[in-house]
Amino acid sequence: MLNNEQNIDRLILGVKSITKNRCSLSDEEVKHLDDCVELLEKLRQEIAADKQKEIFSKAVTILLKFFWDDIHNLLDQFM
Repeated sequence: MLNNEQNIDRLILGVKSITKNRCSLSDEEVKHLDDCVELLEKLRQEIAADKQKEIFSKAVTILLKFFWDDIHNLLDQFM
């Protein structure tokens, strides 16, 4: 089983891989994903559980907004 640090590292790598294929991403989207990576890197170093939850919540919110907007844009193309 992976520990939390390994899970965070894999999430960071996943987000970075999205930004590498940025040809279809706006500068704003890339900025949001970069912000998410910064938060996740900060999370990796945080010890206090309450602060970890706050940082993780912010990172997940950014990712949810990114994918939610992307899904809506895709659906709009078909409607």
